[in-house]
Amino acid sequence: KEADRLQIRVTDDGVGMARERLEALKAMRYSEDFVFPTDGFLGLLTLHRRLRYFYGTDYNLTVTSELGCGTSVCLDIPFNEP
Repeated sequence: KEADRLQIRVTDDGVGMARERLEALKAMRYSEDFVFPTDGFLGLLTLHRRLRYFYGTDYNLTVTSELGCGTSVCLDIPFNEP
């Protein structure tokens, strides 16, 4: 937690993904037309849609990956104390 923002990072040390696949994921994220993905991105695309529903444009979802080294997903959202 930093100021009024919460950052959550999930990282794995799996096979990662090639740069082309990562670029395809990023392009899908910014698409306004929901197309049912057939290549394994359904979870991330659904997360992106839900975040946009709850936070509008006040969030950031970043995916980084390197083939053979793993993948990291970072989520940055507003945080309000209860």
